[in-house]
Amino acid sequence: MSTMSKRMTLVLMLTLMAAQIILAATVDETAIGTSFNAIINIVLTYIVPGLAVLIVIWGAIDVMSSKPGGIQKIIGAIIGLIIALGAKAIITRITGVTV
Repeated sequence: MSTMSKRMTLVLMLTLMAAQIILAATVDETAIGTSFNAIINIVLTYIVPGLAVLIVIWGAIDVMSSKPGGIQKIIGAIIGLIIALGAKAIITRITGVTV
């Protein structure tokens, strides 16, 4: 995973986290807040871990076939997953809203 991809992933996760905190503080249980919470929940619970697993598999295939960059893909996927799950934990802790 390139440095640019890591930066983009970090920026995306921080943006989602900031948006969730702001929305939870201002919107509470309105239709927009509930919809946004549902979208964030789906992304952080299903899509991000699924993509991380696919990238780990892709990196493992690269490692087994002796292609360069396989280990970096695996490490990048694990770091991205930790960032996503950490963002979910921080959002839940700060807002008290289960995402």
